[in-house]
Amino acid sequence: PQEEELEKLNKIAAKKLLETCAFLKHCRKDAATLLEPHWWSMVHVLAVFSDLGREKIHELSKPYLKYTEKETDQKIDEAKKAADKEIGPHTCTFIEQELGFDCPKDCPAKKLDVKSPAGMAKKLASQEIHGIYLYKDKTGWHLNLPKLVDDLLAEYSFKTMRDNEECLVYEDGVYMPLGEATIKEECEKRVPKKFIHTHDINEIIGHIERSTYVKRPKFNSEKGVLNLENGLYNIQTGKLNPHTPEFLSN
Repeated sequence: PQEEELEKLNKIAAKKLLETCAFLKHCRKDAATLLEPHWWSMVHVLAVFSDLGREKIHELSKPYLKYTEKETDQKIDEAKKAADKEIGPHTCTFIEQELGFDCPKDCPAKKLDVKSPAGMAKKLASQEIHGIYLYKDKTGWHLNLPKLVDDLLAEYSFKTMRDNEECLVYEDGVYMPLGEATIKEECEKRVPKKFIHTHDINEIIGHIERSTYVKRPKFNSEKGVLNLENGLYNIQTGKLNPHTPEFLSN
């Protein structure tokens, strides 16, 4: 199972790398005239992806006029030995500073806080397989609970009644008493069951409730505004405004 998972990860990672990394796109586009230092760096980056990486290196090398399968295999083996000695795949810093390649400012590697194109690809592949709310360290996979809480707070408008801990969620102009149900549903939708447990969901609910407390009298307190199906009607001005979660109505 571990070998199958690694093979799946490598397959997705190699695909992500060629789709996402500007340097690898350059290596593919300019394969016929690629400078040797750039080619060698490409080999170092892809060599860590086992047989699939080897296949992709040959694919990106064949357009070069002096390409030979034997020499390319020798270079791949050298790169793999370097990786085994913890020299590792070439980093983004090396590609920018030593090769003079201009990496885009919005490169996903910067957002993902990784040091190399290979690291970026593996992280993107891991997110696709396990979801963006899981991370791995030496002890295994863990739930990134703060990120899940932050995303739910950004995507939904929750309010929690301070007097009885009732969690409401904003839907179509009004706050409905479905906050906890919405949080549970989203947690189960976003994270595989084996990685999230009841106590995790309860902790997420607790975080959201504590950060969204409101006193009950704040609701339905604007007497001059009627909450209609098609918007908020101001009695004094006769103006109909769009619904907004800032208008506390339940």
